[in-house]
Amino acid sequence: MPLTPHDAEEHAGALERLLPRGRIWILDRTKQLWNLLLGLGDELERIDGRGIDLVEEADPRTTDELLPDWERFAGLPDPCAPIPVTKPDRRLALEAKLTALGGQSKDYFIARAAAMGIPVTITIWPFGLPFRMGSSRIGMPLNGVDAIYHWLVDGPAATSADDRERLICLFDRLEPSHTIRSHTWTA
Repeated sequence: MPLTPHDAEEHAGALERLLPRGRIWILDRTKQLWNLLLGLGDELERIDGRGIDLVEEADPRTTDELLPDWERFAGLPDPCAPIPVTKPDRRLALEAKLTALGGQSKDYFIARAAAMGIPVTITIWPFGLPFRMGSSRIGMPLNGVDAIYHWLVDGPAATSADDRERLICLFDRLEPSHTIRSHTWTA
């Protein structure tokens, strides 16, 4: 149920109940004291409404006035993604950024590329294990000791230059710092 502010009369009635008791404080609603309480009630209604607005602004899915502050907090706009124009799109980008979970798997990076709207299918290849005498067989690649930290992102050659830049930007930001990444664009 949505929150609604109390109106000016409700606030004036609450203020009236807070007045001291006694002969001098008998309140005639047609007199100046009641008008003063109604005036104070108008301001309290406005403040009450702004408090309800603040509840809405505290949720990034419903924010309106504080959207630029939320975006600044989340590091948006994302330099690797197109800048959303409409407020609903900006809220969706904000929610996605705040609820994103990290990862280091191939599937995670492929899903992140897809979530950016890059209309290509990429493949991620680990280079594999280093070649070791005694445990490796003939025909296995002669990888060095750092091969376990190297991975290759392979995308279609038809990928636009803009999509390539966005993809490289995304992976530059998300890749584990101990890894080495290469890119190829094949058919």
